[in-house]
Amino acid sequence: MPEPQPIPHYDPAESPRVKITNPVLGGLAQTYLHDLRMEMPDLREALERKDFTGIAQMAHNYSGSGASHGFTVITHLGQALEYTAEQQQEAAVVALVASFNDFLSRVEVIRE
Repeated sequence: MPEPQPIPHYDPAESPRVKITNPVLGGLAQTYLHDLRMEMPDLREALERKDFTGIAQMAHNYSGSGASHGFTVITHLGQALEYTAEQQQEAAVVALVASFNDFLSRVEVIRE
């Protein structure tokens, strides 16, 4: 896998917001975020076990699904996490898992 691009539009100092105008997609986005939040304990557990293969597999799913649900940041975090897990760059994986968790804890969907 090639080295991922920098993560755009994500400033941890700001509360991330995603504006979705389609009411059906807004509901899907909320469900998607809920499901990802429910997976975070599994990701942290894999990190504790240093299961870089498992982390890379989870991250691959995030990179493939984020943008299709309106969350390009999740796609980019997933790409970076997949790459660093494949390279077994533990410090970078720890930092990206923390960033991913932080993003999920603060992102909000604004329906218009």
